[in-house]
Amino acid sequence: MFDLDEALSRVDAMLAAGRPEQAEQLARTVIAQHPDVARAHASLADALDRQRRHEEAVAPAREALRLRPEQPGPHLAMALTNVGESEEAIEHARRGVALLPHDPEAHDVLALAILESGDKTLVSQALAASAESIRIDPNVGRAHSILGLGHKRAGDHAAAREAFHRALAIDPSDTTALNNLATMDLGVGRWLRGTDTMQSALSIAPNAPGLHENIRILLWRCGVAFTALWALAGLALTTMLVLDASHGTRVITGCVWLAGTGLAAAAAQQLLPRTIRLSPRGIIDFLVTNEKYLLGVQVIPVLGVAVMAFAPGLVAAIGGGTVLAYLLLFIMAIVLRIRERNEEKGTSGDSADSVEARD
Repeated sequence: MFDLDEALSRVDAMLAAGRPEQAEQLARTVIAQHPDVARAHASLADALDRQRRHEEAVAPAREALRLRPEQPGPHLAMALTNVGESEEAIEHARRGVALLPHDPEAHDVLALAILESGDKTLVSQALAASAESIRIDPNVGRAHSILGLGHKRAGDHAAAREAFHRALAIDPSDTTALNNLATMDLGVGRWLRGTDTMQSALSIAPNAPGLHENIRILLWRCGVAFTALWALAGLALTTMLVLDASHGTRVITGCVWLAGTGLAAAAAQQLLPRTIRLSPRGIIDFLVTNEKYLLGVQVIPVLGVAVMAFAPGLVAAIGGGTVLAYLLLFIMAIVLRIRERNEEKGTSGDSADSVEARD
């Protein structure tokens, strides 16, 4: 047996310290001995939600609400964990604010619930909730991060940057602020600054899902750039084959392509966070299955371009056919990828935002 209040306080401390896995274990231990304590269920829901295990978090959140519907904690837990039910999440968040009007955490949860909904018509309400949280307690870095997310969603990047920098002035380990500043820098071409900031976030929270998603986006863009190089080389060499250009001309073109690819690879390596650029394995670990497959089959067109550049006429023509066929398939893959990302934005807002401002 153990002291219940002390155990629950330890769970809260673990959550505040960014250790949701340990908080989950302790919350489950508390629930095993005290299954009727709503706060324990709400804390378990919070711990699971911080690990992006949203579906698992719904059940303990509902149990907390069933046990103590008159308390604000269960309503706030339901607001944070209500997967796919944005209206219900916002409703519970508003209820939490009504029960705890002077608690900055309640206003933060309301702002997060609104931002998670992806409804841009409600962004002004999220900004108002964040501003109220900061008015109550201006010394909480997370509140400034949430305000930054609201400004970013509203399209005011200058205000978003200011809010994220205020968050970092209070808490230099705020990965939400670091991650979003990195994506904003990358979006306007400040590659070195963006990757340095992303590396800082990686060193603090190497397993943060939102950060991993943004790194995948960065790797995808690098992949598209390399594809453009072999595609241009392939088209140029195809034209030479059609015009019956000399073998020497094709060899020179192939050498230029290889040199350009090498320079681009060196530049890309410097633009990636240090943790990733150290080895090919570091890159592969960040890719999902279909992206790993796409990376693997890149070998086919690269070999095709090499054959077009350095092989004699008939063999070069076969290589050209391979490259053109693969180019069509890759264009289709890019179109599907764009459609997929647009669908993600339509259902969950800008995926470059880390709306998990709870570290």
